[in-house]
Amino acid sequence: MKKLLLFLFLISPFISNGNINDVQSSFQNANSLYQQARYDSSIVIYNSIIDQGMVSAELYFNLGNAHYKLQQFPQAILNYERAKKLSPSDEDIRHNLSLANSNTIDNIDPIPMVFYEQWWHDLIQRTTVSAKSKLAIILFWIALFFWIAYLFLRQYAIRKTSLFIFLIRLFLVFSFL
Repeated sequence: MKKLLLFLFLISPFISNGNINDVQSSFQNANSLYQQARYDSSIVIYNSIIDQGMVSAELYFNLGNAHYKLQQFPQAILNYERAKKLSPSDEDIRHNLSLANSNTIDNIDPIPMVFYEQWWHDLIQRTTVSAKSKLAIILFWIALFFWIAYLFLRQYAIRKTSLFIFLIRLFLVFSFL
């Protein structure tokens, strides 16, 4: 039994690498079908890649482009939004999303945001997941420092201030997650 488990453990990286190669070849196949203007076939392959659990901004972007070429604008917008969520600073995604949105029938104007709400929205939308993670870690360490200061300092004013700063930093950490 131990030998079987050891064998399965040692062979598992090779099994998963084969799956990755299959996904890459499927992705290249879908891209070549897209270039041949066979959008329906490329959509089927892109969706099968997603069904296998693989996601990337490029995959959703290409799937959105295929839907756009077939004038399936709601599906195109959905996939552009998914790509934008994975890569918020990509200008091509933003441009194609605005093109797809301009082709919808119902143009709903959003309610304008207050300036600080707009700043917060831009900060959250334009930063990548890794940048948000790094910022959350930094804010967590700062919050931890103020929590330790609260626990060990004896002066009431400093304790009160450090507790207040700790709570604010902790709130900011959870707002970035």
